Amino acid sequence: MRKANKLEEDFYTWTGKRNGRLVYTYDEAATTSLKRLTTTMTLSAGRSINTYDADGRQLEWVQYQNGVLRYKRFFKYDREGRVTEQETV
Repeated sequence: MRKANKLEEDFYTWTGKRNGRLVYTYDEAATTSLKRLTTTMTLSAGRSINTYDADGRQLEWVQYQNGVLRYKRFFKYDREGRVTEQETV
């Protein structure tokens, strides 16, 4: 069986109504069969986008409400991959 990256994921309420979708994008230049995650985007009433570096660390998080940018968060890491700074604007 061939391994593949997840492309999207839907979320439903207990009544069966879809209330959200998570969309994944990957690094096309990756040399392995499983590509590196570069962004995730939540599609619902409030949209959020997460961006990741080549090591899988989150670099940025943005959130929109009704198409308007509400929050933007940046992350910085030390050599061991620990978060050293987080800035929200």
